[in-house]
Amino acid sequence: MNKSDVEDITSLIRRRAGLPKLDPAKERQPIAGKSSVSTKKEISATSTGGYVSPWTESLPDRELHVTEHTLTSSDGFFVIVYQNVSKRVFDGPASEEEIRNYADE
Repeated sequence: MNKSDVEDITSLIRRRAGLPKLDPAKERQPIAGKSSVSTKKEISATSTGGYVSPWTESLPDRELHVTEHTLTSSDGFFVIVYQNVSKRVFDGPASEEEIRNYADE
């Protein structure tokens, strides 16, 4: 199929649908680039709100699920047996405690 065949088929479709023939697209110049400056205030180091950090985890407070999972490589040479973490306890900078519970997948 060459270009004239495509034009013939397109004109037949347009004529049947009652659509006018479209003019070729006009050449357009690229849009000029712009630069700008932000007018927002910088956040100071003393601002409050958001997530308090740093949180530290003490490893003895980590609990594991009872079920063991086995991961085997495709050739069967490596086998890893592991347990998913069920609960982690974090200590915050203001002596608060955060507990995260995880599902066993």
